[in-house]
Amino acid sequence: MLPPEPTENAAPLIPGLPPTEQVAAQTASVDQAYAEFEQLSRNVSPEELQREADRLEHHRNQRFKQNFEWIAIIALWLSFAAIAVIGVVWLWHLGAPAKYRWLAGEDVSHLQSIITAGLLVGIVGNHFKKRIG
Repeated sequence: MLPPEPTENAAPLIPGLPPTEQVAAQTASVDQAYAEFEQLSRNVSPEELQREADRLEHHRNQRFKQNFEWIAIIALWLSFAAIAVIGVVWLWHLGAPAKYRWLAGEDVSHLQSIITAGLLVGIVGNHFKKRIG
């Protein structure tokens, strides 16, 4: 179907969007438009927007570091508890009478190697050295 012929009083036809504008119009969302409107309506300069973005990025980085530190502290305490339990079992098998021992000699040597292999020094020592020094 062909468009109607323009008449003398008819408004001129508006040309369509170029391909680059069509792509931009399809990818832009209403949320982005409202965010841009909000930024522009606050009447702030681009430098102020950049400072605010830097401040928010710093806040996100600090929150991530704080959460990661909590994870490290929890892992430290769980490691300490596991090593303490292994140490108690190892010491029990060194000093308890034979009828109260439940591990074989090879199992006790495995416990000893876990404790003395530097796990305690490696995990706990490095973390405390980092925090103290």
